[in-house]
Parts: sequence; structure tokens; C-alpha cells
Amino acid sequence: MAETQGIFYTTQAWHIAHCVYSWRKQVRVKETGILLEKRMAGEGHVKHCEEIFRMRVPLGKIKTISGVGLDADAIVNAKLEGEGY
Repeated sequence: MAETQGIFYTTQAWHIAHCVYSWRKQVRVKETGILLEKRMAGEGHVKHCEEIFRMRVPLGKIKTISGVGLDADAIVNAKLEGEGY
């Protein structure tokens, strides 16, 4: 889907699970040394997740539409090239 710039739709439950998983990855960075994608690593994503948690939307409702973007390799390449993140 990333090659075609596709979009996908998810339920509120999936979106919440995504946010929790992202936070878990962020906490584990200290132990694993594995970097997160830039868009997931900052406070902006945490604020976004807070908004998602506060929504009063049934868990099974399809509520999210998102474009597909894969930029983790850009972070890894930048670190390897000494740019640091």
C-alpha cells in the first residue's frame, strides 16, 4: 500500500491498540536501543493518542482513516549517517 499511497480504515479499538503499542515501543527504547519513526517518537503523537483515548466512540466503530507511510528506514539511515535523532 505504501507504494501506491493507499489508505486504510480502522476501528476505534485498533487505533487504541496502535497507540498503546507505540507507547510501549517508546518506553522500551532505553532497553532495546531501537529507534521509533520520527512521527511516532515525539510528544505530538502522545497528544494525538490522548485525544483518541478520550473519544467516546464505540470500539467496533470504524473511525480512523490513514494514509500509509513507511519512514522508519529514513530514521535508521540518518542515524547511520551521523545525523542523529
